[in-house]
Amino acid sequence: VQRLFQAPITLLSGSILEVFKSEAVKEYTNTGYFSNAYKKTFKILLLSSILPSILLYFFVEDLIVLIFGIQWIQAGTIAQILTLPLFLRFLGNPLSYAVYIRDKQRQNMFFVTFIFICTITIFLQFDSPILIVKYLSYLYSAQYITYIIFSYYLSLNKWEYRLWGNLIIIKNKFLRKKILFISFLDFKEKSIQVIKKTPEIYSR
Repeated sequence: VQRLFQAPITLLSGSILEVFKSEAVKEYTNTGYFSNAYKKTFKILLLSSILPSILLYFFVEDLIVLIFGIQWIQAGTIAQILTLPLFLRFLGNPLSYAVYIRDKQRQNMFFVTFIFICTITIFLQFDSPILIVKYLSYLYSAQYITYIIFSYYLSLNKWEYRLWGNLIIIKNKFLRKKILFISFLDFKEKSIQVIKKTPEIYSR
């Protein structure tokens, strides 16, 4: 059943991945970031999958029974449980190529190892097939959400700006240095000055 629904998802996702690769690498080469390619691809993935995923979630059990017979009702339940991770996988798989663009394979290896250990733990902990599928669904959903968020982070400009209490932390991810500025009240005015001066500071 899983293969039945995965086949078209993998085919379409792979096609979008190839387009994202091309656009992201080109933007990264020209600008040092690829957030525009990320946002464009994310919108395409979301708009093309959200409605089919909702329909699949509510009608997949009836569809399985209609095609394979009433004896496959449990398979329909499993397919319904897997709808969310399949949806998130469709979103996350193409975007996770950001890991290779930013050369973060090492971090990805640790993360995949952690997911593998959690998967083995679930199989050892539970005997019920439905419970196993349910907890695997939670695990893989968390995995793909992490990929989506981390990939977006990687797509941003090398200068990262974020507000932390009364401090503006400006971090250059390549030089691995941080500059702290106390400018909470006049954030708009001073942060513009900081951004303009930051490249000069790092060039010294």
